[in-house]
Amino acid sequence: MEKDKNTHTSERKFWKGMFASYITIIILCFLLYVLAVAYGSFQLGKERFNLENSEKMEAVRNVLDTRLENANKMVSSINYSESVRALYKVLVENSELTSADYSTIQTDLRRIVSTLGNLNVDELLLFVNNQKRAFSPYGTLVLPESFTAMEYPKPYLYVDSISHIFSIDSNRVTMQKKALLYCDAFKYYGGTNRGVIVVNFSLDRFEKDIEKILGGPVPYEILYQGKKLFAVGEEESGGLEFSCVNLPDLKVRIFFPSFGFFTDNLSSAFLPIGIGFACSLVFLLLAFFFSQKYYRPIKEIKQLIPRGKERTSTVDEIDGMIEDLKGIIGVYTGYQETLTTISPYIEQGMLHGMMVKGSPISVNTSRKFLNLGKPYYYVCAINFSSQDEKDYDLFEEAAIKLDAVFSNEMLKIYYYRRDQQNYFLILNMDEDSDIDDLIAQIQKFLTEFVSSLCKVTIGVDECREDISEFKEACSCALSALENMVSQGKGEVYFYEKAMSNISATYYFIPNAEVYLAKFVKDGDDEAVNAYLDDILRQNEMHYELSASSVEALADELHYTCVKVVKDLSLLNANIQIEKAQQGMTVEEIFTYYKAVLKTLVEEVRKQKDELASNDISMKILDFVDENFSLSQLSLSFLMDKFGVSSKFISLLYRKYHSTTYLQYVTNKRILYSEELILAGNENFEEISSKVGYGSTLTFRRNFKLITGITPSEFREKHNLKH
Repeated sequence: MEKDKNTHTSERKFWKGMFASYITIIILCFLLYVLAVAYGSFQLGKERFNLENSEKMEAVRNVLDTRLENANKMVSSINYSESVRALYKVLVENSELTSADYSTIQTDLRRIVSTLGNLNVDELLLFVNNQKRAFSPYGTLVLPESFTAMEYPKPYLYVDSISHIFSIDSNRVTMQKKALLYCDAFKYYGGTNRGVIVVNFSLDRFEKDIEKILGGPVPYEILYQGKKLFAVGEEESGGLEFSCVNLPDLKVRIFFPSFGFFTDNLSSAFLPIGIGFACSLVFLLLAFFFSQKYYRPIKEIKQLIPRGKERTSTVDEIDGMIEDLKGIIGVYTGYQETLTTISPYIEQGMLHGMMVKGSPISVNTSRKFLNLGKPYYYVCAINFSSQDEKDYDLFEEAAIKLDAVFSNEMLKIYYYRRDQQNYFLILNMDEDSDIDDLIAQIQKFLTEFVSSLCKVTIGVDECREDISEFKEACSCALSALENMVSQGKGEVYFYEKAMSNISATYYFIPNAEVYLAKFVKDGDDEAVNAYLDDILRQNEMHYELSASSVEALADELHYTCVKVVKDLSLLNANIQIEKAQQGMTVEEIFTYYKAVLKTLVEEVRKQKDELASNDISMKILDFVDENFSLSQLSLSFLMDKFGVSSKFISLLYRKYHSTTYLQYVTNKRILYSEELILAGNENFEEISSKVGYGSTLTFRRNFKLITGITPSEFREKHNLKH
């Protein structure tokens, strides 16, 4: 009875140990999974956090750029408006403004605010040099003294009140309240600076817009030309900074809070961790099931083994089973050592599985290496040049066939592809023999296999037998190949030790950029080509150019072309000139830079044509401003009168007025009709004809489209009777 009890206890102990090992493995795997999920969640959360901050920064940039763009359009509209023409004339002639002039300017400013302004603009003011009055859409303001020109560069930004900066005594809230002020020069059609235009943006609305974008009170500061305009919240170290598109000197620095995993991203890890925990429970149930399953054959094996001598309770049951098994079959010489290897499989509960399924083992090995089985070898560097991209695939096919065509008992050929145009060939030979004819045959074979138009250039190193010099042999072959840049492609060049001692001497004219810049400005591409041809001819006749000389000459040409671009004030500053590709011959290098300079000549010609078109542009703008009320004023009328295309006129009004030609004329006609309605002397039919409409119906439709109300409603709104 006691014996059966001990046996049962040892069996349960074995089962518990096996099940505990499964539980330990599952718990460790679950912990590793939790760590992986936490790390992945942290990385994704951080990326999402940074992406949200980037989107917020872009939204803040759009808020600023929208305000700056509106301000710039309002300044441009004032400088190109019809009323400014009269004001500019008065300033030039030092005469006095009439009351009608004041009314016209006020009406024009009110029109600009209603057309281009929005709820963000609180005030629009025009200060004129040497005048004691400032103009606004709501009337004129009296200054304590004549306005003098501001010393700051235009445009300029302030955060202050208009009354404080310009010393204006006004009770209007928009004058007294601190705001974001955009100041720019007042000059008619880009002429002389005659004053300052001030656009007043509400600072409160700006701060609310930014706070709404940032999702709360996040500290930030606005900088202009390196100086702080204003800041919100407590300043911190670091912060993300960006510039505005419309005014690069205006920068915003936002101090976003740092990313916190437990505060910003912990919830995203709950779901995958919960799924992992559920899977772990499933694995625990499976472990229990398989522990029972794999313990069953152990009991059967135990019943098949006769019990040996009595063992103490301290002896492990599995060890006892092994001892009994060894006692049964130990009489067979050589088997005892093999059978002891069953012990670890029994302890893992896997013996039954091995008996049923087996455990096949396979080992795969693979080696690939270059075997130079002959004592001597040559290294050749090959360059392949062709205008057809398809030839490069044919050339690799030709390189593969070299071994089959030329190899024999005394010669073995290997190839290595460096890139699309360059290869290494290794000629492995039994003896040190002359290979001039062999190289010529290889060059001929490669050329004929691909195309007669391609050029195959080969650089050949000297014969070697020490494999440790293989790297040096490759370098020497490349040095020999470099001769093609000075002596041409399609040849065979053999390495000579004296080649490394050749100095980099060449001919180049000092201050060449001065002459080339003059030729480009004059649009004389033939003079540019003749100048470069003379430099090339001098080098070919009087200098023995080496590869290093050609490289230095190419650098000289590149730097000269860069200086030419800087000397051409007509060209844009962002023009970049790429260096000639490595491996070009000296003739190809000069041909490349001729093409570069020809492109600059064409760009200069193009920009000169654009400057010439500005004169006709001003004539068209002036004519339309003076005759917008003509009923026959149309695109076709202007095309016939000035000899330009409709596309030219459309682009012209997009450039100067940021609108279409038709919209511009319609706005001026409707604005003029408002003045006639306010005067109250004419009916709608007379007014529509006077402002350029042949039909009263068309006039009424366009009036409502621009103002949002009909002419009759406009008259009633202002309590007018006709």
